[in-house]
Amino acid sequence: MAPKELPVATAGGAKDEQKMRITNESDDDDMDSRKENSSSGSNSGSSERSSSAGKALATGDVSTDECIESKQRTRNVKRSKALVYLSLLAAAVTVGTLTYIFTKKQEQYEFQVVFTQYAEAAYANVEATTANLFGQVHLLGVTLTSHSLANGAFPAVTIARFDRRSGDARELSGASLIFLAPIVKQSKLAEWEQYAYEQQSWVYNDWSFHKGEAAFAKNPGNITPQIYPYETMNQILASDPSWQQAANGESSMHDLNLGPSSPIIDEPFHVPIWETGPVPTNATIVNFDVYTHPEFKSAIDNALEVNHMMLSGVADLRMLTHFTDHVEAADNSPSSFLINPIYDDFYPGSETVAFLFANVQWREFFLNILPPEVEGILVDIRGTCGDSFSFLLNGPTATYLGAGSYHDKRYEGSKFVYQFAQQAQYDGVNRTSQKGHCDYKMTVYPTVMFEETFYTNKPTIYCVLVVMVFFLTLMFFMAYDLMIYRRQAKLQFTAERTKAIVTSLFPKEMHDRILHNADADYQRDEQAKRSFAFAPKTQIKQFLHVDDEAKNSTGNSIFKTKPIADLFPQVTIMYADLVGFTAWSSMREPAQVFNLLETIYYEFDQVAMRRRVFKVETIGDCYVAVCGLPEPRHDHAIVMSRFARDCLYKLGQVTKSLEVSLGPDTNDLGLRVGLHSGPVTAGVLRGERARFQLFGDAVNITARIENTGAKNMIHLSPETAELLQHAGKGHWTRPRENKITATGKGEVQTFWLEIKGEKAHSMSSGGGGSDPSASNADYEEDEDEPQAVVDLAPQAVVDLAQLKGDLKHSIEEKAQPLSEKNMRLVSWNVEILSRVLREQVVRREARGVRPDSASTMRALELANIDSDSIPIDEIKDIVDIPAFDADVAKRQKCAADVDLGSKISLQLQEYTLTIAALYRDNPFHNFEHASHVTMSVVKLLSRIVAPDIEPESQDAAHKVLHDHTFGINSSPLTQFAVILAALIHDVDHTGVPNSQLVNEDASIAVVYKQKSIAEQNSFEIAWDLLMQDCFEDLRRTIYQTEDEFKRFRQMLVQSVLSTDIMDKELAAKRKERWKKAFAQEKSSATCEELTARKATIVIEHLIQTSDVAHTMQHWHIYRKWNARLFEECWRAWKEGRSQSDPAPGWFRGEMGFFDFYIIPLAKKLKDCGVFGVFSDEYLNYALQNRREFELKGEEIVAEMVEQLKSKTT
Repeated sequence: MAPKELPVATAGGAKDEQKMRITNESDDDDMDSRKENSSSGSNSGSSERSSSAGKALATGDVSTDECIESKQRTRNVKRSKALVYLSLLAAAVTVGTLTYIFTKKQEQYEFQVVFTQYAEAAYANVEATTANLFGQVHLLGVTLTSHSLANGAFPAVTIARFDRRSGDARELSGASLIFLAPIVKQSKLAEWEQYAYEQQSWVYNDWSFHKGEAAFAKNPGNITPQIYPYETMNQILASDPSWQQAANGESSMHDLNLGPSSPIIDEPFHVPIWETGPVPTNATIVNFDVYTHPEFKSAIDNALEVNHMMLSGVADLRMLTHFTDHVEAADNSPSSFLINPIYDDFYPGSETVAFLFANVQWREFFLNILPPEVEGILVDIRGTCGDSFSFLLNGPTATYLGAGSYHDKRYEGSKFVYQFAQQAQYDGVNRTSQKGHCDYKMTVYPTVMFEETFYTNKPTIYCVLVVMVFFLTLMFFMAYDLMIYRRQAKLQFTAERTKAIVTSLFPKEMHDRILHNADADYQRDEQAKRSFAFAPKTQIKQFLHVDDEAKNSTGNSIFKTKPIADLFPQVTIMYADLVGFTAWSSMREPAQVFNLLETIYYEFDQVAMRRRVFKVETIGDCYVAVCGLPEPRHDHAIVMSRFARDCLYKLGQVTKSLEVSLGPDTNDLGLRVGLHSGPVTAGVLRGERARFQLFGDAVNITARIENTGAKNMIHLSPETAELLQHAGKGHWTRPRENKITATGKGEVQTFWLEIKGEKAHSMSSGGGGSDPSASNADYEEDEDEPQAVVDLAPQAVVDLAQLKGDLKHSIEEKAQPLSEKNMRLVSWNVEILSRVLREQVVRREARGVRPDSASTMRALELANIDSDSIPIDEIKDIVDIPAFDADVAKRQKCAADVDLGSKISLQLQEYTLTIAALYRDNPFHNFEHASHVTMSVVKLLSRIVAPDIEPESQDAAHKVLHDHTFGINSSPLTQFAVILAALIHDVDHTGVPNSQLVNEDASIAVVYKQKSIAEQNSFEIAWDLLMQDCFEDLRRTIYQTEDEFKRFRQMLVQSVLSTDIMDKELAAKRKERWKKAFAQEKSSATCEELTARKATIVIEHLIQTSDVAHTMQHWHIYRKWNARLFEECWRAWKEGRSQSDPAPGWFRGEMGFFDFYIIPLAKKLKDCGVFGVFSDEYLNYALQNRREFELKGEEIVAEMVEQLKSKTT
């Protein structure tokens, strides 16, 4: 507790300081001392109190008790310092120890976590290895059943080249020996021995095929003519004299101790070895009855009972491998055999007629299950039949340690126990009787070697660092205290001198007043210091608090000053609204919407500054300006008219230039302008967000004038027109043919502004000067303005060979001249493709991919060109997506910094230009619609977002994004293929559906087998174009390896053919793929396979959505493309290329299309989960358009029919 401060001593110290200021104001050191004293902590405060007491002693105004108390304070300060020093030392020891313990436990925790991960990984990989082994053996068994069905029934079945056929299974599974053993019933014994003797040539044939004729120095000999038992096998191996008798057929081999047979088979039987892989070096192994061997007999009985593959206990099969050229492993690791029943047919309940045995060393199960850097994982195998042995795993290798468990008892609590090969274990009714079967459990332990990799000297380092921090803090504290002590001593000496001077110069009364004034000044200064000591945020809060109190006061006004407002009797107001903006923005990303508005408003602002027009505000896509305030001017109507004209001109310039970056229809945006003149009240509306505002009837009239105007027209109120006429600009105005209705004013004659006599600026998207008769119609498709036709430059037309023989014309014959609008669309498409292509370049550089040779790549390309297959045959359920690589994500640089080079850019432009020229002049299936689809694909790809979580690091963020988007977001090659597919998917479309091409028996329908005709044709035209020599550099930028080439082509095929939504077979397969990818039940597929499957189906639905994106966008967009599609169908009917008039069924067809395709498709975008909240936008627009069409559809169809009839007449 701080000692009580004496008021006299404090006042004396304060007065002394003030006297110093009076006597020697230039003494900077004393001034600094006072500032330092006022801002120091508890220690400096104690020092200040000691200094004040010293000053009091110097003046002789303090008593003896005060001197004693001052000394006591000094002692208390010293004791406090000592206590602080001891506290810091104790804190250093405590925190250092805790840091060491925490860091040590953190290492132990990391060890446990990492070991858990590797234990799980080891078990998963062991399960995969066993599944591979069992699968290979089972597949071979299925092959044998198929062979028996085609060539005869067991047991009289011989597989030619069995050694070769079983070789792949042995190599892939790691089995050292595989042999076939048929079931020979006692009643068929003689027939079998006769058959075996006659067919024993298989041994010679396999041996000759395997070893060659020159290797027959070691002849395998002849087989044993009769089936012989296990006892005879022992005699053979022991070189007993009976072996010679058996070989010569002199001893009786039929004296078999058959014992009790399996209850599954109704009579005694034998299971002789017949064919083996590898081929036997001694044919004596053939006809050995493995059923007489105890271990084999038990396994056979169990297999017959459970009727599936089984894994035996540890067995010594060297007696069998002795007869082959198999070399046993040097470490003598244990072996078991796998027994797989073979059936006489594939139907359930088929009879078991043979067995396939595979001998596998246990070490094979544990190879290549851990990464190379992981060492010291111990696996303990224990069987219910008493078998126990251990392996040490060091990366991909497995070392057999021996029988029994070798784990360290310290890690008993860290072990993980798993069931081993559960699919091949006994699950029959006699499980508890231990009927010869053996179930295994796999226990994973860490070792000291593994644990030591996690222990470092970090705990010691951190502990030392923490102690050093406290030690340095202590040293700094002591140094600071010493400095304060010296400054206080100097201050006390100065105070004593000043006191003596003041006392000698002034009488006592003056002296007291000086001290009183000094004390008052001191208190005022201290109050100011405390006030300004607050942080800026605190001062702001205090200020706002005072302001809030003012707001809540009960006075007549919450503000202390008068409002800033005035009446302006003569001004002209402009409202300018972007026409088509709402529909345009429904197809764009939010950033593109703001890019457009910012660019347009910036240009308007520049014109406003030049014209001295005041910009009031922007409300969404409406620009509000006024002329005639704050400085009144008599020509406000003329200035505002010119300003409105300039805004129209600037809009045309901006939208035309932005169409390259913002995509189709940008240049179709227009401006609807309304001008009105009259008085307004204007001023600053104060409050939470103060802003300049206009009020009055003139504002409302201006909004009405703008709302009843027309696209790219300037609509004038009669007041503004009158001002222009009085100013001699009557020739600028033209009366509107039909009057408008204004609230409270009835019908009003308005005018159009047409500035003449000055330089006029034409609008590229202008609507002309005619009076629009239906400006407020719910939908009115803009008439296509006359477009300049651009002939293709010679370098843009690629000299291609005939595509698909005589069925396709050359590029020169197909190419159509392009309009100016399509040329802008070409530029936009090139920009989009270039951006993604740059990302592909930086991705490839980050991966460090070594490109394949040019000859290799060209051979791949030519192989696809010369192939007789058609694209639909290449559709797969899964397209590979590259796995995530954290190192690649780190190394990847910014794609914007990449320069593709002029050659590649020119080739990309020429390719896109040629593709555009290959589109036919259809109302719907044309290049403009392809660009619209491309824009939707780009928008959807940009809206593939990561989940709303906070990753721990940048690497984690990349991994989360990759996993959540199924790898699409991190694969630029995939994105490029999908965008390119959108661009080419309707190339050379004839304007009729595939069904019509089939009905017309078109030759192209024959080539593509009446399946997805238009889509396959579009793909092959675009692909063959890309394969031309003139685009070689472009191709080498897209792909440089065989893997990239195959992925690019596969994704392109998959995406283009996904746009065929009418083929029921393809639709059913896509539905099945979606079900497999997003099924709720747990799948047996690997994580990589499931991710690739999801990515494939999401991309297919993405491009399907884009192909019909107009149905999920603004109503005006939907109406525009729906009308064009109707025109295309109606034109085909008129030309005799359609069997019926589309009009009668159009309404019902559209409603069904929404209900059974569009809305379910939009819901799937939401269900896949990668588009976040943006998927709601598509679904909401689809539902809105369906409701709107349900209300107005029949009228709309009638209108479209009338418009087409009037157009044809």
